[in-house]
Amino acid sequence: MAGRSLREELERGRARRTVAFSVWNDGRPEALVIRKPVEPYRVVRTRTHKYILWESKKQALFDLRNDPGEGHNLADDARHA
Repeated sequence: MAGRSLREELERGRARRTVAFSVWNDGRPEALVIRKPVEPYRVVRTRTHKYILWESKKQALFDLRNDPGEGHNLADDARHA
């Protein structure tokens, strides 16, 4: 799998990175048969926020400090534009 290893940071218990980026595309043929496939998306996460952009252009933004359970989507809140 392409990417950088987080092993050293996980073992040490401290992260040097302040931002993480991820992409998900469940394009496996069996995903269509076994279960509903997940829409492809991209994620950017900092220590305080998480932003998700789906292929359909749907968005989500979460304040991880005040809403660690990600229950309140701030993407449509003008204060967080």
